[in-house]
Amino acid sequence: MAAIHRKDYIYAYLTAVFIYTVTAVFSVGYERASEHFHIIEFALFKMGINQPGDLDGLFAAHIQSGFQPFVAYLALQSFQFLGLQNPFTQIAIIRIFMGLFCLAASLLGVKALLPSIKEESLHIPLIILTPLLWFLPFISVRFSPETLSGSLFLMAFSLVLFRRNPLSSSFIYKIPWIIPGVLMGLAADSFSLMAIVIVSFIFWLIIYGKEKGAHIALLIAGIAAGLAIGTTASYWLYGDLYFPYLNNFTHLLYAPVPEKSLTPWYYWLLEIFMSSGFIVGIVVLLCLFSFWIWHIKNPVTWITMPFLAFCVFLPDVKICTLFPLAFFIPYIIIYSAQDLLISTEKYLGPRISSFGFHTITILFLLANSLFIFLFAFKPADPDTATIRFVDQQYNAEDILFLYADNSNPYEIRNPEPIWKNFYLPAHLEMFHLSQPGEVEAFYSRRDKIILLCVRKSALDAGFKADPEKFIKVFESLPTEYFMLTSNYWEKDYEALVIYQYHNCKLVY
Repeated sequence: MAAIHRKDYIYAYLTAVFIYTVTAVFSVGYERASEHFHIIEFALFKMGINQPGDLDGLFAAHIQSGFQPFVAYLALQSFQFLGLQNPFTQIAIIRIFMGLFCLAASLLGVKALLPSIKEESLHIPLIILTPLLWFLPFISVRFSPETLSGSLFLMAFSLVLFRRNPLSSSFIYKIPWIIPGVLMGLAADSFSLMAIVIVSFIFWLIIYGKEKGAHIALLIAGIAAGLAIGTTASYWLYGDLYFPYLNNFTHLLYAPVPEKSLTPWYYWLLEIFMSSGFIVGIVVLLCLFSFWIWHIKNPVTWITMPFLAFCVFLPDVKICTLFPLAFFIPYIIIYSAQDLLISTEKYLGPRISSFGFHTITILFLLANSLFIFLFAFKPADPDTATIRFVDQQYNAEDILFLYADNSNPYEIRNPEPIWKNFYLPAHLEMFHLSQPGEVEAFYSRRDKIILLCVRKSALDAGFKADPEKFIKVFESLPTEYFMLTSNYWEKDYEALVIYQYHNCKLVY
């Protein structure tokens, strides 16, 4: 079977490498603040650049695992050694390697799960869709705990399936049981909620897999070893012995949450629909519930359903919490498509079945292609994209950076301001403006290029830049983007606009 599909794997994954690389380069910033502030800024602390007071409160609470900050620390130190100083280049390289790592996990996953698809006409769609379902490139290049833990678990899951079904003489089918256990331990250390997935999978191995007790024991020993590696990395980060994966789990369950942040149970249905992209979202939801109902004994059901059910009852979680499950969605879609083909051919006949199936497929592929293109070139975080524009077009020593309320891209409020020190130039001169009239006090500064940064919400509230004195030079997300997405992923009022004082010479 592997020989039959060798070319299909090559074409699909070479295409994926290109798309993932493009996405990694253009997906500037972070999908969620923890991707930056709990990893990169923590690594800067160990490099002596940040102080404890510069860090998010999770540092003092010892909630963030030290494993990813340690990996980031090694990467950043390597960049320093090689003379790569630009922070955007550094993070782009990290995202590229993260995407390639996820692709490797994806390749293992499709090889492990392909034999369970009995309809041979669906083998090639599974090979193609596994790396190229539209949201997977965007998710895979995120250097976040959710993405790393999901890819580590997918590798471990695949290795276990290989070990249980030795279809080849290749060494990968003979990997010792302790190795996938170590990967699972690291996954749980990186993102504590993965413990639910891991425990569910072990129960499946015992109940339906009828796995030998010795193998389960080796798997659990490997998990303990992976957690020990993570604990050692956390000791390196905090300077004392802590267990962040336990602290994080407790924090998710018991941390006080503002009443307005509480999410109803149906939140996830709406969120999956909108975040998956409407047409694709409908397919994902229908396939997910159909798969769970008709394939309760499938291991993928056991690792996805309990996790999502648990998330429904958490008081305040975001869609990125489900990133680890995203890697299994292509398999669920194709397996459900197999069910659809079989049932419709039986009751409606092959002609109607084929017409309906191909109509759905065409709509799905069109939507999937559109969103792959859209998310390959958009920034993950418009504020960081604004910082990159300033970095690329100006020298920090040459500009005077003015910003309105809640319009400084170099900081977030959580609720106190936390600075993005990783991107903050040493010689940047910044001033906060409460009223638009305050900008007049800086007109006399002839030694600097004056930039004014205003969030669209502030513009809507009346903070206007004088069009006779300022020219718009940048917009973090263009109006056309919101015309396509209807404010589902980002809100237009959150976009940032930069104006340049026209008496200054344009530098590009």
